[in-house]
Amino acid sequence: MRFRNFMTTFFMPEIHHPAIQSFLNFIKFEKRYSLNTLRAYGDDLTVFFQFLKAQFDVEHPSQITSSMIRSWLAALTLQKVQPRSINRKISSLKSFFKHCLVQGTLTKNPAKALQILKKRKRLPSYVEQDQMQQLLEKNIFPANYEGRFEYLVIALLYFTGMRVSELVNLKEANVEVGRLQLK
Repeated sequence: MRFRNFMTTFFMPEIHHPAIQSFLNFIKFEKRYSLNTLRAYGDDLTVFFQFLKAQFDVEHPSQITSSMIRSWLAALTLQKVQPRSINRKISSLKSFFKHCLVQGTLTKNPAKALQILKKRKRLPSYVEQDQMQQLLEKNIFPANYEGRFEYLVIALLYFTGMRVSELVNLKEANVEVGRLQLK
């Protein structure tokens, strides 16, 4: 199958299409999306445009049709890409084409009719409160700097519900000691 060879050859995007770069600049500077979202959207759109070039010899957003988009999504499904990943790719495309409409690059949105795929709901896994209490009360953390640091990381993640990326990017200016708050 041609798509399988295409995906293994082009999965790592090299150069962004100018329309993609314009969109990424918009969501980076205007919308202030996270770096992970920028990277994911950029990768999705670059691979999409590479697919269009390889399969349909299409390079400009105005040449893209909804059937071309469906063809790409069908190829992803055949590759056993998870619905959650396909939904993110659909979100990338919808945002991109909406931006192109606003910019005047397009007169109609080929991704307008795209539907999000249904996915199985899975229950989140979590640590029971009494188990977490036992973990934090035990003296498994050394009494040195590293031990206190590890304790603090686990306690912050558990008690605040913040994401790991939020904790990693936490700055001293985000801590209000007097109000006992983190921004």
